Amino acid sequence: MAEAPIREGAARTGCPMDKLYATEEREGDTRANGGEVPGIAREALSVFSREEWTSAKRATMFDAWVVAARKPSDGSGSVLR
Repeated sequence: MAEAPIREGAARTGCPMDKLYATEEREGDTRANGGEVPGIAREALSVFSREEWTSAKRATMFDAWVVAARKPSDGSGSVLR
């Protein structure tokens, strides 16, 4: 079975890859079997709609979790308020 770095397939098919990760030293050199693996649009992989992500992304960032984890519990079980 054919094998190639995913960055080559992404370039050939126009599948977007974050430039920071598309390098040989990072995920761009990950080998893919079969040669022609279709890319999937980021929007198709998201569990949030664009509007939901816009309003929720701040709460999902690591620094927001750290701040929330350091707050005393109110007993509700909710970490992010």
